[in-house]
Formats: sequence, C-alpha cells, structure tokens
Amino acid sequence: MSGRLSAMVALRDWKPYDAGALTATASVRGADVQDVLALAGNQAAGHRNISASAQVTGTVGTPLIKADVSAAKAPFTVSRSIALRPTWITAAVLSPSQTRN
Repeated sequence: MSGRLSAMVALRDWKPYDAGALTATASVRGADVQDVLALAGNQAAGHRNISASAQVTGTVGTPLIKADVSAAKAPFTVSRSIALRPTWITAAVLSPSQTRN
C-alpha cells in the first residue's frame, strides 16, 4: 500500500479565510479493504484491493471536492467517481468491468 497527500491554503493573519485559495490532493494505491476497515474498527469478508484519489480546489468557503475510488477482486473491478460542493453532489454511474488475463 502507498499513499500521498499534499495541500496548500491561503492564509490571512496566519488563519484561513473564506475567499482564500485552497488546493489539496490525496491518493492511496493497493490498499486491502480489510486493512482499511480495520482502521475504522470494522470488518469485511474477503480481500479486495482499493485505490482512491481525491482533489480539492476552489476556496475555503466554496471548495470543490472530486474523488475516484476503485475496488478490485479478480476478475472484476468496480469504479466510482464523485464530485461534491457544499450545496450539491453528483456521482458517476457505477462502471464494473471484467479484467482479462
């Protein structure tokens, strides 16, 4: 499993403010669903690899959050994309695919 996080936020008098620019990215690759849920105190049956990435852009007061998540257990992969603003949310259609070896 590997992960990466970076973020930048505009400050005024060393504090974030609503109109201040905001950017952040985070990603996790090759995580096992059992390990991820164990961190949250839950359990799952079976092993599945999870990969996820998220981007935050906009301002502190009006951020736009986009995320992509995929879970794979041979021979299938399921992916989901989500976009979120404080006032709305959209989710792309679930797109399962079969991996061919």
